[in-house]
Amino acid sequence: MNICSQNSRDYIVAFAIIPPEILSISQKIHLLKIFNFDIKKILNLTNIELQKLLNKRKICNLKRDNLLKDADNYLDLEKKGKFCILTPENPLFPFSCWKNDDFSIIEEQCLPFLLFCKGDISLFKNAMISIFGTRKPKELALNFTNFLVKSVNKTVVSGFAEGIDARAHISAYENKVPTIAVFGCGINIIYPKSNLYLYSLLEKSRFLIISEYAPDAIPQKYYFPLRNRIIAALSDDLFCIQARWKSGALITVEYGIKYKKRIFTFYPIELEGYEGNKYLFNSGKARLIYCYYDGKYWIKEPGLFNTSSFLDDEISIEQFCQDSKNIISTKEDFIQKFLLKTICLSPGRSSQYYIEQINSDVSIVFQLISLFISKGYIYIGKDKQIYPDYNRIPIEYLISHD
Repeated sequence: MNICSQNSRDYIVAFAIIPPEILSISQKIHLLKIFNFDIKKILNLTNIELQKLLNKRKICNLKRDNLLKDADNYLDLEKKGKFCILTPENPLFPFSCWKNDDFSIIEEQCLPFLLFCKGDISLFKNAMISIFGTRKPKELALNFTNFLVKSVNKTVVSGFAEGIDARAHISAYENKVPTIAVFGCGINIIYPKSNLYLYSLLEKSRFLIISEYAPDAIPQKYYFPLRNRIIAALSDDLFCIQARWKSGALITVEYGIKYKKRIFTFYPIELEGYEGNKYLFNSGKARLIYCYYDGKYWIKEPGLFNTSSFLDDEISIEQFCQDSKNIISTKEDFIQKFLLKTICLSPGRSSQYYIEQINSDVSIVFQLISLFISKGYIYIGKDKQIYPDYNRIPIEYLISHD
């Protein structure tokens, strides 16, 4: 027994489109548990009965007739091909908790039982990664986002917000990678308006827009933290690219921990705007990723500056470098690769910092920095510090032996 076996689609849609300010998803789940998935019984409850069951002092009128009328209208629009209404009876529905009657799992995960979709729903069959972060990212974070999307080459899930989310979707378009945008409003509403161009790009690519809210639901501030749980639930691997302290991106991470996902973060170093990243890394909630190569994530372990490892296969850098193709042949080659990798692992520092790290002739280090700038591997930021361009650095520099 489950929600689909007990109800017709119009009742499922009607129940789903009740906005969270009237009935939250956890309250809907609670009522489904009490009435054994029977939505018709729930919608026939009086307001007083609902107040008692939910222990609420006041509850807004559900306007049941309007809900069913709206549901029928949405089902008609679905038939006309305007969008797809995905419920658990569809094999592509992504949240398996709703395909059984185990309420302990349903209550724990608190995921939607219906998704409004616009685009290619077959993307739910793909391997996915979720990418998210601040709305006001640094250039370094945007650069790494593009590198990650291009390198991993899996369907990209993000939240269609400004900043990191927008860059993730745009990078997917530019690299011909499918992308899924999780809206914090209805799928017919483009928000923020500044992403109108991004929306036009999505329509030119292999894309999917999804939302748990009614298609014309206007955005509310509290819808977006709820949306984050969907971003966390869809993918096995979550990437927090840049987060300030108390950033909404950290909410997504907490959902990822709850759903037992693999969580990665970008550099938790002493750069303004990365306070959330630093917290995630130092607290052990996220692994620090600095590269992706040959189907594997390269991570830096806490407290071990020069120790890195594969995540998918237990192969160390030392083992990798035993391959004759990767042996460093000369001292000059070693200095060159070590300098560039140091810049990648600790970006945003002065030339003096890297000179001290390399512990080599000053003139050689300056020559190499000039060489890397001329090749586009690194650049000088507005703050006069040195940053890597991950999209132009040869991959062997990132995974060479320290």
